[in-house]
Amino acid sequence: MNVCTFTGRLTRDAATKQTANGHTVCTFTVATDSTFNKQKGEMDTCFVPCSCWGPTADYVGSRGKKGMMISVTGTLCQYTWYDTNDNKASRYELAVSKAEIIYLRDAKDEREQPQAAPNPYDDPEPDPFAED
Repeated sequence: MNVCTFTGRLTRDAATKQTANGHTVCTFTVATDSTFNKQKGEMDTCFVPCSCWGPTADYVGSRGKKGMMISVTGTLCQYTWYDTNDNKASRYELAVSKAEIIYLRDAKDEREQPQAAPNPYDDPEPDPFAED
């Protein structure tokens, strides 16, 4: 089973684009603490390139700003190609299926944290027969 979850901070604002077919795609990178490096006395950082589509892309693209905490779950994909010199190259990317921006409410955190916005997948459909 190919399911990966990473939690970390966005390295830059999430970039959203529209394809020629009108689909929304969002790309971003998540910096996560990896393993403790005993020689340096600090954590190593792993940078995970990510992409998402549709409502998830709209959610991350409209809210994801540099430095914000985010948790992403998806499938790790490897893309391979041959460059102009006929050398084989490859790249890994997380194809995100679920994303959640984590809003910190700690008074010690000096960064300005926006108000928490609901995930579009958590909103129930309005009841058309409900009495107002």
